[in-house]
Amino acid sequence: MSRSHCRSPTTRRSTSKRPWSPSSISPRRTDEPHPRSSQHRHPTTPRPVSMRWWCSQLYEPWSWTPRPYLGVWVIIAVVVIVRARTLRRRRHETESNAVTSHQRVAFWFGLFGFWLASDWPIGTLGAGYLASLHMTQYMLYTFMAAPLLLLSAPEWWVRRLLARSRNYQLISWVARPVHAAVIANAILIATHAPWTVDNLRVTQVGSFLLDVVWLVGGFVVWYPVIAPLPEHRVASPPLRCAYLFVAAGISSLIPAGFLTFANNPLYRSYEIAPRLGLDPLDDQQLAGAIMKVGALPVIWITMAVIWIRWATAERNDPGAYRQQHQPAGESNRPDCWQAPITLETKCSETNHPPPCAGTGRPTPQSLPTPLI
Repeated sequence: MSRSHCRSPTTRRSTSKRPWSPSSISPRRTDEPHPRSSQHRHPTTPRPVSMRWWCSQLYEPWSWTPRPYLGVWVIIAVVVIVRARTLRRRRHETESNAVTSHQRVAFWFGLFGFWLASDWPIGTLGAGYLASLHMTQYMLYTFMAAPLLLLSAPEWWVRRLLARSRNYQLISWVARPVHAAVIANAILIATHAPWTVDNLRVTQVGSFLLDVVWLVGGFVVWYPVIAPLPEHRVASPPLRCAYLFVAAGISSLIPAGFLTFANNPLYRSYEIAPRLGLDPLDDQQLAGAIMKVGALPVIWITMAVIWIRWATAERNDPGAYRQQHQPAGESNRPDCWQAPITLETKCSETNHPPPCAGTGRPTPQSLPTPLI
């Protein structure tokens, strides 16, 4: 007989289950870490990052604790150091290479606009919480940082940069008003499409690319108006105002209308984000209103300054504004395209016929006196 059969009933192991009761569960010590805490996290699960290099969507409740982004401060430091070293090399040269006080002020305000749009809190809120702050970022990049940084760039520095990079022909092509308007509005539509926003805002790299494209679009739309190189600006002040009004003022009304009058939220990333007192649809409509009217004060003030300067210069000295803002290539034209009195004076002094004689071009006597 086997040993198991020799056991008495009292020594045989019981197979019946005991009834469950709350007291049967041993309490966990409070000083022990929770099994789902970060100490017991799966090795493949990413740990939360305390210092991030660029703003992106977080999917966590909003906190007013400051959260600076390392990438923003690195870019600002690099720009300041490069500019300081470049200007230090040129400070002993001629006055034409000097930097004016207006350019210094524009540079620092442009950097301030870049920091305001990129860093906490606007950068964090715009990247993952509110579509209205997302649109505010676009306005700061396009209508504050980009034009002020363009105004702060000296002419000699831009010529040197384009000569070294061999991009003068490319920039000349982009500076044409039609090309600049098409490129800037293509950037506006592409970067505000729901697919683009929902797929780029979730990562730091994608959010960084989106902000860089906005800044480049701001440079493109403002370059024909306030380019550091005179030959790249629109020559006529009225045409300059008309270009700015159409390219930056009217063209944004169409995408703004889609955001304002949509019946449902278009951006899923902002629809599922933690709320900050605004309904997703109301937040989207506010973003459309910011796109529609947010840039108008900057555009109208710029147009007023251009028009007043042109009118004042023409009233004091007719033709002085054109000569002051004349592109460099126009100085090589023959004298027959200048005022007739200048040509007659030169020909009388040298006893030579006019340079346009026998070429089929109109003679100075047949050219009308320019009004501007």
